[in-house]
Amino acid sequence: MDFRISQPSRYLKSQLIVFLSIIFSTSSVNAVEESDIMNDANKMFSEIQSHVPNIKSFDFEKHKNEIPGIYSTYGPTMLERLGRGTSGSLFYIFPDGTYLYTKWADIMPETIYEKGHWEINDSFITFIGDNSLSKERSTSEKYLPIRMENNNILIMGNKWDYHYFSTHYFDGDDPAFIMLVATHEKIKNISNVEIEPLKAELMERAWKPWFFAEGFPPHQLKVDAYNKSDLVAVVQTISGHMIPLEEGGGSRVKARIVSLIKGKSEGEVIDIFYGAVNIGQKYIANLIWDAELNGYKYYDLNMDIPVVELENYDQDAIERTMGAWGLTGKAISFENNYYLPDCNTKCDDICQRKFEYVQYMFSQRQ
Repeated sequence: MDFRISQPSRYLKSQLIVFLSIIFSTSSVNAVEESDIMNDANKMFSEIQSHVPNIKSFDFEKHKNEIPGIYSTYGPTMLERLGRGTSGSLFYIFPDGTYLYTKWADIMPETIYEKGHWEINDSFITFIGDNSLSKERSTSEKYLPIRMENNNILIMGNKWDYHYFSTHYFDGDDPAFIMLVATHEKIKNISNVEIEPLKAELMERAWKPWFFAEGFPPHQLKVDAYNKSDLVAVVQTISGHMIPLEEGGGSRVKARIVSLIKGKSEGEVIDIFYGAVNIGQKYIANLIWDAELNGYKYYDLNMDIPVVELENYDQDAIERTMGAWGLTGKAISFENNYYLPDCNTKCDDICQRKFEYVQYMFSQRQ
């Protein structure tokens, strides 16, 4: 049998190579063009304006003092168009040249993800993180301020935000809305006299370095969480449902107390508001009573830590299991059981911090 390529096949093969080379070269050119646009404020603005003609460029020379303020994914224009969503983020850009970047969700209170200082370079706002927390995307992007038709200010990141806009502006034939999706809108000014009080309030309420667990010493949270909780226990979710937005949103679960550490009796079924709705899962729960809700809620909503219950293990077996998971420290036996955080993967810093948190709760009963 002759396996040589026939002349027509050779022709088709050569045509395919030419076709693919055109595709890849075009993609490469497009990538270069997008990169060129993203790194040039004037080109980036012109490209956005070609789809949203009513916007205006921001004049730094005349209006630099308008930059400081609070910017939200749900600014007044987005709220009018869509209403409030279930998660978002905010930039607190302070007049003293510092900033805070936070995230929030329906079951997560506002939490600081970045802090550092900001400066203006080549008509972009550049955020330079102090590396004390996560490596969030905002510090890898430069942000372009855009003047809206109503004179308010939007900021759009030159990487993820702009890429999203440039690849979705045609969705629903409404590029102005896609621009809102890909930006943060200014919702409030920050004056010089507000800097310190606002920073202090945010650091008190939203500064949670244990959440990232990157080289931080044991956090005071676990001590406060135990001392200030009305109920500390391992609980197991029985059922749950989402609360309608018109009633405040979030979730409400029924959970059974499996192992009591502090508070009520074992076996009792309790209502927990804003807890994780994962039926059958066991959690370490630090709960406070809320009379208005007529139920419990977590001392800190980030701390609904799922746990694995290991029965009838001896200390050597537990240490081998911990070693396989990458956990270090001493596991504490509680009512003949051990509880380890259910991290699903080999331990990282966050999982290790959760392990320390869980064991601290049990240590208070010894």
